[in-house]
Amino acid sequence: MALRVFDLVMVQASASYDCESYGGVHDVQYDYLGRRLATATGDALVRIWSVEKHEVIGELRGHRAPAICLFWGQSRYASTLASASDDGHVIIWREKAGTWQIIHQLNVTGCVSELALCPPEYGLMLAIGGFEEVGVLTIVTAKEIMASPVQPAGEQWLVKALPAHEGGIVGLSWAPSSSAATLATGPAVSRAATHAPRRLATPALMVRFAFGTWIQRHRVGRGSTH
Repeated sequence: MALRVFDLVMVQASASYDCESYGGVHDVQYDYLGRRLATATGDALVRIWSVEKHEVIGELRGHRAPAICLFWGQSRYASTLASASDDGHVIIWREKAGTWQIIHQLNVTGCVSELALCPPEYGLMLAIGGFEEVGVLTIVTAKEIMASPVQPAGEQWLVKALPAHEGGIVGLSWAPSSSAATLATGPAVSRAATHAPRRLATPALMVRFAFGTWIQRHRVGRGSTH
């Protein structure tokens, strides 16, 4: 099975990546600068490919089930990559000096359907969409910890889970950093999407991010506008 890249100017395949022996490709994502390509495959590995040479330059091992979702960070987080497998295992990786390390990992209930890192202006925050029946949205946030006499400097990871959509989540999208921190989620059933400044927007649920906490405000139904 070859992964193909298409030139939309010439409208033809311009490159291919040999993934035949990796158990099927479930997701593929270019990095922020378009120099690396990440693939999530059925053999539970995440591979980093050189776009220039079309060859594997890194294999990220940590999942125990098929890797199905990927999402690269942007700008100052361009060497940060999130991945998830279909057993609900989520890993956040960071590359430094050519070596990939796990900086955080967690397990969510059920299969992960979508991942989305927020714009870098808001720090390191990962949204995780669940495909289980209750449709849980999980927000993972890295908080910088200053050095003190009792602990070294580092990162503290905060996790918040929100029930978002019955039937599961099938789409996540952060608004650009030119607007307030807003995330839209899509349900596995047909409902209308909504958006609101400094709020997490879902077709069924509106919540506001204030004082470091996601707070439920009200539910909206089909056809509601804001």
